[in-house]
Amino acid sequence: VAVVSGPLFVLLSDVDGASIGQYGVAVQRLNGPVGAIALSAGQVLSARIDARAELDAYTFIAEAGDVVRVGMSGPSEVDPHVEVFNAQGNLLAEASSSEAETSVDVTVESSGLLLILLSDLTGASTGAYEVSVEKVSVSGSPSP
Repeated sequence: VAVVSGPLFVLLSDVDGASIGQYGVAVQRLNGPVGAIALSAGQVLSARIDARAELDAYTFIAEAGDVVRVGMSGPSEVDPHVEVFNAQGNLLAEASSSEAETSVDVTVESSGLLLILLSDLTGASTGAYEVSVEKVSVSGSPSP
């Protein structure tokens, strides 16, 4: 959605419109993310999802041709959900699992910043997790 300026209106409902109850809402700007933590290749970082519908944002700088693997895992109740966007806010890849871990490989088409959003698959669970980023190959060559 392209917005020049002004208010945004968001309509929220459950999947089939038949249920009622508590819910959480999270919003994150995809171009120029607010509060994102920069990650480096090979880094593993421990973090927590502390609220319903929380989105944790990370950034990673990659070069064109790199294949980058982003992983999310943990011993908690969190069912990992990983989304990777380019600097323009376009979704490049996503993965989720009802198990303790998931990962996604992204082939980078143009050099620049990647935005990584991590969350619980349903948005209902909280708990600890680890995020990892590694370059599987660099500009078309396998990593050592």
